[in-house]
Amino acid sequence: QYQSTQDLTGTLIESVESASGGSCKRFAVFSGSSSVAIETINGCNLNESNSIDPLFQQLFPINSWGKKYAFVPFAEYANGNPYRVLAAENGTDVYENGVYRATLSAGQFYQNMNYSTGVMVPLNIPVFITANKPISVAQYAQMARCRDAMPYYLGDPDMLLLNPIEQGVNNITVFTSLKENISKRYIQVVMRQAAASSFKINGVSLPATSSWTPMQPASSGFVYNKIIIDPSSTTNSFTLTADSDFVASVYGFGDKESYAYSAG
Repeated sequence: QYQSTQDLTGTLIESVESASGGSCKRFAVFSGSSSVAIETINGCNLNESNSIDPLFQQLFPINSWGKKYAFVPFAEYANGNPYRVLAAENGTDVYENGVYRATLSAGQFYQNMNYSTGVMVPLNIPVFITANKPISVAQYAQMARCRDAMPYYLGDPDMLLLNPIEQGVNNITVFTSLKENISKRYIQVVMRQAAASSFKINGVSLPATSSWTPMQPASSGFVYNKIIIDPSSTTNSFTLTADSDFVASVYGFGDKESYAYSAG
């Protein structure tokens, strides 16, 4: 375990051969923060109390990073969410729907923020975050009062490591929870529009009321869906299938509580 009061984003962790010729060993790494409040410059109801939460996610190894990610704001955050892009190689150019944002060196990150105030600025529209070299992308949920939907106390800071489009799956089982006062659960999916009608949850097609929305630019051919799980359901596991690859995330909000993770 390594701890610091400073931001450790960009730290390189690797296994190397020992001096005696021992082989490299595989390992898993979890990173985050023990307790953090995430606030942004808009969408925050200042009449509501703050909420804080630990942020911990298992990291993806660099060889599984991609060059194209679909960023879709969490449900009920109409004012958007902040994100970070981390580079593993020098000369990594980052784009938002084709618009240049930054050039990063190995270990550097870009985040959407107001650099004059130091406050993260939420992105409120679905976009593709792309790069010329492999990147890792983290999406953040702000404190409860930064949601834009009633009641304002639902939610908590969280960190979601996004799966790249290149690492899509077509059959995956995800788990959700109603513990710790979680009252709203979501499955969020991005996939090609041509195959969206084949998407199923536990073998059942989505109801007609569940709408797919085109990602921008519309010419990308991708759509997204924020599927709310029936609040009366006590089912905790859901198998997602489709005729084509998709990327998905699962998250839940409660009374100053949250969880979020990517599928696969």
